[in-house]
Amino acid sequence: MMKEILFHLSFPTVLYIVSMIKYYFVTNEDIKVILTYIDLLAFCLLILLYFVLGIKEYRENLKVRLKEKSKNRYLFFYYASNFYLLASVFLLIFYYFFFQRNHNFYNFLSSYNNASFHNYISIPIFLVFCLVLMIYGFTELRWIKRFIPNSVVFENKEILYDPVKLGKEINRLFEEEKIYKDAELTLDSLSQKIGVKQIEIREYLKRIRHTNFSDFINNYRIENFKSNLVKEKYLNYDLIGVAKESGFKSRASFYRIFKKAEGKTPGDYKKEIMS
Repeated sequence: MMKEILFHLSFPTVLYIVSMIKYYFVTNEDIKVILTYIDLLAFCLLILLYFVLGIKEYRENLKVRLKEKSKNRYLFFYYASNFYLLASVFLLIFYYFFFQRNHNFYNFLSSYNNASFHNYISIPIFLVFCLVLMIYGFTELRWIKRFIPNSVVFENKEILYDPVKLGKEINRLFEEEKIYKDAELTLDSLSQKIGVKQIEIREYLKRIRHTNFSDFINNYRIENFKSNLVKEKYLNYDLIGVAKESGFKSRASFYRIFKKAEGKTPGDYKKEIMS
């Protein structure tokens, strides 16, 4: 973990050192201008790189671990922070090319005597962002405590699992391999496929997905049934035939589960979508 943190800190550190070298050791104005452009470009690329890496981290890890409300708050803060950083750079470039183009770009960046830009553009944007950040910070602590399960540990020390890794494997089996279509699928057979204990899957579904195994698997089956119902391949199938293709074992259980989830019978649902 520490190596990873140091690795990511190395990029801004190098940029800072290069900037200090430029200010204190480079006397040639042309070279200073070139280094200034390189600094600005590197800064923009660094923001874009970590913006993409952040989205990747969210999709692969945080999306599984966060509840819906926490996802929305996280994404708001994430996009707002990155928008502020990028907007600051683009506004600076825009202001220079449209209002200060007759000045040397290096002198424009390094001088703080440009009162119009700093007083009317840069400072107001900075203050607004600080206000948003402050309000967000005051309200966020309770959400962090409630919605981010960093790890899952139970009183029984033998039960310890990584929710992110387990979530990815469950998603792969259900969304890619569609194992819910197997009417004989049980918690035991799923645990054997993944290579974890049944109680680990049960606790994961309870604590992270806020459901149980039966509801979890039946939800996939219902959605698959609804999707198949309008496909040309299944137009000649009766309702039970389509249901069995989705993993339901019997007519009675299918009707009971469907009505509980949708609030209507499969027949009524079909009439609605076909009318």
